[in-house]
Amino acid sequence: MNIYKYIKILLVFCLLLPACKKSEEVFHERGYPKSPAGVVNINRATLEELMRLPLINEQKAKLIIEWRKNHPFKSVEEIILVPQIGEYTYLQLRKYAVVKGKTTLKKKILYRKRKKGD
Repeated sequence: MNIYKYIKILLVFCLLLPACKKSEEVFHERGYPKSPAGVVNINRATLEELMRLPLINEQKAKLIIEWRKNHPFKSVEEIILVPQIGEYTYLQLRKYAVVKGKTTLKKKILYRKRKKGD
């Protein structure tokens, strides 16, 4: 094989890689599970459904509902803007949350407790 064929193959691979990443994002946006347990649509979930997320109790679920009335979430990361939702809470719930699609999470997800030094 000459060098130009290798370059063509490399270019095709480089062009297709972002497309694969994009399709993965669309897959998750539509609400298909990012985890075997399922997901919660944080824009449409009820109080009980939001409480299935790790570290989300009734008080935090109510704050999320109040926040989304005026500020619908465009991405899961925006949940950090809700009062009393910090980075640690976001890191625990991010793989169970989506902003589009159906809520499929049926059980409360328990969170990993912090170890000293985390």
